[in-house]
Amino acid sequence: MIDIGIPAPAERDSQASPVRPLVLRTPDEVEAAKAELEAVPWRRLDPVPDYALAVVRSRPEVVGPHVELLLSPAGERIAFVGRLEDVPLTVAVGYRTLYRPVLRAITLVHGGVVGADSPAAAAMLVERLRGALAAGEADVVSLPAIPVGSHLHAAATAVPWALRNHLARPSTHWALRLPDSYDAFLRSRSKKTRENVRVYRNRLHRDHGDDLSLRVYREPAELGEFLAAAETVAVKTYQRGLGVALADTIEERALTGLAFERGWFRGWVLSVGDRPIAFWSGAGFNGTFFVGTPGYDPAFAEYSLGTYLLMRVIEDLIADPAIDTLDYGHGESEYKRRFGSESWEEEDVLIFARTVRGVRINAVRTAIGGAVALGRGVAARTGLGPRLKRRWRRRLARPGSTSPVG
Repeated sequence: MIDIGIPAPAERDSQASPVRPLVLRTPDEVEAAKAELEAVPWRRLDPVPDYALAVVRSRPEVVGPHVELLLSPAGERIAFVGRLEDVPLTVAVGYRTLYRPVLRAITLVHGGVVGADSPAAAAMLVERLRGALAAGEADVVSLPAIPVGSHLHAAATAVPWALRNHLARPSTHWALRLPDSYDAFLRSRSKKTRENVRVYRNRLHRDHGDDLSLRVYREPAELGEFLAAAETVAVKTYQRGLGVALADTIEERALTGLAFERGWFRGWVLSVGDRPIAFWSGAGFNGTFFVGTPGYDPAFAEYSLGTYLLMRVIEDLIADPAIDTLDYGHGESEYKRRFGSESWEEEDVLIFARTVRGVRINAVRTAIGGAVALGRGVAARTGLGPRLKRRWRRRLARPGSTSPVG
C-alpha cells in the first residue's frame, strides 16, 4: 500500500468516513483498505472490494488490481477501481477477427469511478491514469461505458488525437424505473406490446401449461443447481458461440457464489417438466437490479420465452421494496426499448501510451477499423447486414458450433 501524501482538507462532512489517499496495487493492499473502499458510494457491485478481487483471482490474464482513493487539491474525493491485465484489442468484421494485438491494460471496472463530478476532478483522474502509462505500467487505459457528455468522457477524449481510440461508437444503455404495480407497468406499454405479451403467454400456457414451472434461486446452497440448470439452456444459444453466455466457469462460480452469499443474486429458471428452457439472472445492489445475459432454448422460439420470463422477472422485482430500477445494460436489443423507460448514451474510451508501440497499434487499428466501418455502411444501405447477422447467429446456435472469432 502506498500513501501518496495528499493532505486532507480542514473541513469534512461529519457523516462521511475518513478518507486516506491510497494507491493499491496488490490484493493484500486492497484487503487491508476494504473499510475505506466499502465506504465509497459505488453505484454497481463491480468495484466492491470482494467482487473486484474475485475477478482478479479468477482470470489468468489479470496481473493485479489497480485501485486509487484520492483527494483533489480542491478537496474532492475521487475513487477508481480497475485491474492490470493483458487483453486483446480486437478489430473484427462480423464475427471474424482481422487484427488482435495483445496489450498490457489498466481496465477500470464498470461503475468503478466515483467523484469525477467536476471538470477538475475528471481531469485529475485522467492524468493519474496517464501518469501510470508514462511510468510504463501499461500500454493502454480502458474506461468502459463512460456516459457521453459527462465530465469524465470530456476529459478522457481530450487527449491528443494519436493517443485516443477512434473506433468506439456510442451505445444506448437502457433501464426501467419500476412502477408501483405490475398492472401499472403493463398500462405504460404500447397496445401492440401488451397484445404480444398476452398472445405469447396464452400460447405457451395452452401448449405446455400443465408442465410449466418457474424456479427462483436465491439461497447460497442453490448455486450448483442454478448453474447446472442455466447451462442446460445456455449451451444451445448463439451467445455461447460468441462466448458471452453464462457458463459454469471458475470465475462465474466465484462471482455468482459471492452474489448469493451477499444476498444480491436472483435467478429465474423456466422449465417444461424436468427440462429447463429459459433463464434470467442478475444481482440487486443499492436499489438497482442488474441483469446478466439471459438464455432460452431455440426449440421454443415460437413462444417468445425471453419476453415471457422477463415479465415474470419484472413482476417479482416490482414486489420487492428494496429494488426500484431494473438495469438492462447497454445495447440496442429490441426488448430493452419495449420494456425500458429511460436511456442514455455510453462509450468505451481507450487512451494509449505515448510510446512508439502505443501510437503504432492505435494507428493500425484505426486504419483497419475505418475500412470495416465503410463496409458496414455499405451492408446497411443494401440490407445485407441484418441477413448476415441472422445467418451467423443461426450457425452459432447449432449444437457443437464454435465462435469464428479468434
